[in-house]
Parts: sequence; C-alpha cells; structure tokens
Amino acid sequence: AMPARWAAIRSELEKIKESQPYISQKDYFQLCARYMEDNRSKTLGLSRYFHDLGVFLHFQDDHLLQRYIILQNDWATEAVFKVLNDEPTKARKGRFSQADCQRIWAHSTYADMHPELLALMEKFELCYKLPDQRSGIWLSPQLLSPSAPKLFKDWAKPDDLVLFYKYDFLPKGMISRLMVRKNHLVRQPDLCWVDGAYFEHGGNDLLVCLMETGQEIELRARGPERKDLMSVIARDLDTLNDRFEGLRDKVRKYVPCICSNCRLSTTPERYEEGRLLKRKQDGKLMIDCPESYEDVSVLELLDGLKLDMLPQWVKPAPTGPPGANDRHSASTEGSESPPLRTIKIFLASSSELKQDRDGFDLHFRQVNDRWIQKGIYLQILRWENFLDAMSETRLQDEYNEEVRNCDIFLSLFKTKTGKYTEEEFDAAHRAFKDSGKPLIYTYFMKNIIPTDKRLREDLISLWNFQDKLSGLGHYHTHYTSIEDLKLQFQTQLDQLIEEDKL
Repeated sequence: AMPARWAAIRSELEKIKESQPYISQKDYFQLCARYMEDNRSKTLGLSRYFHDLGVFLHFQDDHLLQRYIILQNDWATEAVFKVLNDEPTKARKGRFSQADCQRIWAHSTYADMHPELLALMEKFELCYKLPDQRSGIWLSPQLLSPSAPKLFKDWAKPDDLVLFYKYDFLPKGMISRLMVRKNHLVRQPDLCWVDGAYFEHGGNDLLVCLMETGQEIELRARGPERKDLMSVIARDLDTLNDRFEGLRDKVRKYVPCICSNCRLSTTPERYEEGRLLKRKQDGKLMIDCPESYEDVSVLELLDGLKLDMLPQWVKPAPTGPPGANDRHSASTEGSESPPLRTIKIFLASSSELKQDRDGFDLHFRQVNDRWIQKGIYLQILRWENFLDAMSETRLQDEYNEEVRNCDIFLSLFKTKTGKYTEEEFDAAHRAFKDSGKPLIYTYFMKNIIPTDKRLREDLISLWNFQDKLSGLGHYHTHYTSIEDLKLQFQTQLDQLIEEDKL
C-alpha cells in the first residue's frame, strides 16, 4: 500500500521513460510538485523509495549522479557493457581513457553523459581511475589477465595471517568488486588478475584469491600490521556478501588453527568463525585442534582477525570523474569538515526477529554513506555488540545502561514480548520521563493468529504489553515486512533530523 499520489507520480515517470532514458533532478522535482507539497526532503525520500524498488536509478550520495534520474535501466546497462565488450579495452587488459569513452559512447543518447556514465561504472564497482595518470586512465578489473602472476606461485608462508570464506554459491566478480572498493591499496595493478587482488599498505601485504575449488576465497596477509590490513579488507568483503540477499547463511568464514603444529603449516586446520563465536558466547574459551589435539584459545583465534576500531587510512582520498576532485577541493578549501555527530539507535527484539534485526542493521549502516556527508553517523547498538567484553555485573544491566544513554530506542515484536525486551523498554521509558531521551519507537509485525496453545500464551503476553503501552500513552506501529519497516523508520529518521530533534 502506498499513497495514491505516489502511484500517479510513478505512472507519469513510466510515460516519460518510453521516450527519454533520463531526466534531470530539477524536472523530477517539478513533476512531483504537481502531486504533493513542495518539500525537498519528502521528494528525495520518495526518490530513494523508487530507487530501492528499481523503478529508476537515482544515486543521491554522488555529486554527479544526483543531478539525474535514470529512467531506462537498460540504457545504463548497455552503456556499461559497451565498455566491457570493447575489443581495444580488452586488449589493454581493462584500461581505457576518456578518448576511448568518446569512441565507445559516440551515440547521441550518451553524448552529454560521459562523466555521469563513468561515475555510474564506479558506483557499480566496475572500474576505478588509476592514480598518477595525468591523461586519465581507468581500469576495469574484470578484464585483467585470467592467470595469476608467477610471483604468487608458492607465495604462502606458515606465519601468514589467513582467513577463508567458503560459499555455497559464489557470485561472479566478487574479487574484482573488492579491488575497486579498495583500489587505493592496490599499488601494483599488474600484480592483480581476474580472480586475485594484491593489496599493500605501509610494508604490509595481503593477497585475496579464488581457490581452485571455485567456491572459496582466501585472504592471506603478512607484515608488522597485517591484522589492520586483514580487518580492512575482510570488512569490505563482508559488506559485499551482505549486499547479496541470497548469500545469507550460504557463506561461512573459517579461521586457521594456531596450535604449535599448525603454525608451521601453510595448510593448517580450520575452524568456522560462527562456531568460535558461539563457544565464546557460551563461555567455552578453549577448543582442541582436530589434528594435534592441542588446546587453542578461542579468544586468540578471533582476536587475530578483527580490530575494534579500523585505522585512519581505511578511506581513500576523494576521487571521481574528470573535474570531480577540483570541485571538491574548491568547495572545501579554507573550511574544515563538520564534526561528526553520532546518533545512537538501540535495536531490541526477541530471537524470532533476528532476520529483521539483521536487515534493519545492514540497511542503516549503508545509509551512513549519505549521512556522514552531513556530519552524522548512525550507530546501531544490539546485544550482540556486547559479547566482546566480560562483565562483572549482570550483562542485561549493561544493555539497560546503553538503552538509557542512546538517542533512539527501537523495539520489534512478533508473537511474544520477551522479558528482557520489556525490561529494556522500561529502562528507556524511565529515562525518557527523566530527560526527554531516548525517543521510543515500537513496531509490531502483523501476524496470523496461531492455533498452537503455547504460541497463543506468547501472544497473550504480547497483547498485555500492548495494553501497557496504551496505558503509558505510547502508540505502537505495525509493519508487514522488513522493507516496510525500513521505509517507515527511514521516514521518521529523516523528519527527526530535518527538524533538529536529535
């Protein structure tokens, strides 16, 4: 269900799409103004909704792409593949210039859009601009050599820091996209190939490559700060995996054993990270090596692969199509970046809504790319965040303390309340009465009433909690799916920030 005026706007855009591959953002605003109030924030919110649905493409976080709404997705796809299928570009192993773009995109429909099309390819993680190239040369990694350089034959050493990703299904081009995302760490592109990328930083090296099985990716790092480099690259690979909805529960991370025998081997025993995390959660902090039977520290296995805080060099210097950096420099010259303001959102729910919790968390971490430009960082807090610290008090007390200190408390419910979720709500409500924060949102998923007696008992506790909310003067909201939840809360968040209520 959506407002009728949204459907009317979409219908108008579909008509325009028949004759025009794109329209300007200004034209889009004018079209929307005929059906809804002239409110830039709400109009852009609708654009994000249509973009997420695939009605059109509108990348609001890119200084070039935000100026246009791409109505014909096929038009954009065809432009991209004209580059990827260009024989001269293939012969140069993925390198192409602005002159090549002029030749490849000579058709009239592309004539005035070359910078935007390049930006689109970068946005789709299909290419990046090579540094120190005055004439402007771009590289598309998926057109690199299919074979690994001889340098990497027998490259593995026993004391390398290693992490494995095992896939039930591995999407094509994952390593190429990773190379584009972290291209500022690719010092020697000639040492990369279609199924492998070589990253360097400060005397540390990391090789990412597809294993012979075709279903595994290995990350192998060495150097004095290899843990930093491993954390940076693994984090981006995790992000890429999360963007494929179908990969959920179909990709697993494996950590190599560090017992005295395995430390000396280039093919050590491996433990699934999820299994190690569960042992940590359950307080079982030792695990035996299946080969040597030696006890190994679970915390030491996990600690070697993830930093609590990523280093400053994670983000590259600003890059972009021709002239983009100059405009960026001109707009920021003589001024400092705005201080980053953190908005803490505590997300609570029972175990039955873990998938919704995961989807919400991922969505708003991705939204951070847009808000950071405005000096705002959204920090999502969940009970999983607290497992890394041993607590001298009841761990639930630490959750409640974080609830009292957050800006927004958001709880999700389906068939039951859960005593801890209700306890967290009570902590949030007391804090709100005392200080006016956190702001409290409760969302109940619409459900078919079950006939199972035990589940009906859970529902009675849920209904009692809803009555309690009504008695407190708090009105809950229903949602039908994770997409509906994201849209509803995104609208609330935009309004809160626009009205400076956070």
